[in-house]
Amino acid sequence: METEHAARITSSEMSGLWGTYLKDGSTICLLKHHLQHVDDPAIQDILEYSLRTTERRLVQLERFFKEENWPLPIGFSDEDVDLNAPRLFTDPFKLYYLHHLGMLGLNVHSLSVSLAARPDLYGFFTGRLHDFNRLHKRATNLLLEKGLYVRSPSIPIPDGSESISGKDFLGQWFSDNRPLTSLEIANLHANVQRNYIGQLVMTGFAQTVSNEKIRSYMKRGKEIAKKHVEVFSSILNQDDLPASVFADEGVTESTESPFSDKLLMFMTSTLNGLGLGFYGSAIATSLRKDLAVAYGRLSAEITKYASDGIKIMIDNHWFEQPPTAPDRDRLMKSGKTY
Repeated sequence: METEHAARITSSEMSGLWGTYLKDGSTICLLKHHLQHVDDPAIQDILEYSLRTTERRLVQLERFFKEENWPLPIGFSDEDVDLNAPRLFTDPFKLYYLHHLGMLGLNVHSLSVSLAARPDLYGFFTGRLHDFNRLHKRATNLLLEKGLYVRSPSIPIPDGSESISGKDFLGQWFSDNRPLTSLEIANLHANVQRNYIGQLVMTGFAQTVSNEKIRSYMKRGKEIAKKHVEVFSSILNQDDLPASVFADEGVTESTESPFSDKLLMFMTSTLNGLGLGFYGSAIATSLRKDLAVAYGRLSAEITKYASDGIKIMIDNHWFEQPPTAPDRDRLMKSGKTY
């Protein structure tokens, strides 16, 4: 598609580029360390694919910033990862991580595509979306092949279709509720899996970080994730539905951190933001009142936790200023007089 003018990049497009640059930089650090300690050739192959595509897209991102004369984010580099540090996560965990990375990438970049208008940027985000689609498919297939895929609960086939006739379908605030719908089950199951992944990630981070304040923050995150797993599992169990997680322990006994404190805090902040987004989606698609109460309460807990994490990042000068609108009031106050 050709245009008669060079369109300026929009705030929506820049938000996607800026966020992708930071996330891809941190992911590269994580993948490099994973590749230093992987025994399974099939998992290694997917790790290499993910690293290769992410590094290629990062080069494209740098070109966009340069062409727009936009300052390149500080982001992350090889200084944020110690490749000589011992293995922190097991091979099965790395496969689950890749599966969830693909899922999260599909979610984030589908939004970026929908907000992009410039053909080159639309093409970039579409390509990144395809990368994550292939990653998710490959990780899913390997999990199935190894018998590690954790399926969501099955439900019986109904006798027929019918319309809802009573308002009690919306349920009560706290008790005596109808059975869960398939979409409500799907959300609960997915949030059990995501929080269990988060619980293991926080365990590894807390086990290796040397800064006492950050270690306390990671331990708090582990407990929050564990609690959320229990809350969502109990709701499924009330309908006699299983709330399964993968059996591998996930984290080794290493106490040497492979990653900088800045990287650990950024990855935790990213998980917080994604978690809030998934909870918001679950609220919008769950019709039972008690589920809305549960997601709202747990979202408030994550919001407080995320805010405390950003304060730690700001105190350590790790929180990068995102692209913002100009502060007109400040500009007018500092304007020159003649």
